[in-house]
Amino acid sequence: NIKDIFYPCMTYNLDEDLGDNHYNCPVVAYYPEVIRSNVADLQNINFICDYLGLHRPKDFAKKVHIILCKYFDGITLKEVKTATEKAYDEYYSFMKKIHFKGMEYLDEAKKSNIPVIVLCGRPYHLDEEINHGIDKLICDCGATVITEDSVSPLVSKFPTTVLNQWTYHSR
Repeated sequence: NIKDIFYPCMTYNLDEDLGDNHYNCPVVAYYPEVIRSNVADLQNINFICDYLGLHRPKDFAKKVHIILCKYFDGITLKEVKTATEKAYDEYYSFMKKIHFKGMEYLDEAKKSNIPVIVLCGRPYHLDEEINHGIDKLICDCGATVITEDSVSPLVSKFPTTVLNQWTYHSR
């Protein structure tokens, strides 16, 4: 009995200052369009897949408020601003936790002389139907697995000979 699904398209990711730009890959950015065009059951649901830009926190609340008001009554800009501030704070807090947990695993692996594999990917690679348990297989082989977002704060932007415009590749 779901009436509404909010799954926005997002061309840009947050700028991590590691690349020449900060695009999401097309799969991450526009997957809601693919779903909207291919899942017939969504015709009976309020499927909200407007385009949003998390990379612009200064005007994000105003833009998302405009979108939400098209679909729902009674949502104030003040409520959206409060929610947006809390969401950005939680995102950055979560990313710090990922980094600290990665550092814990890295330190433990160094102490125990265990090989470390940095498993890189995009958000949808967390889906076991896509990654086929490669992380577990690597661990079963005796290595420690950490993610690129846990170690990316350790590096700075570096020169390349190509346009380095994708957030996940830039890590």
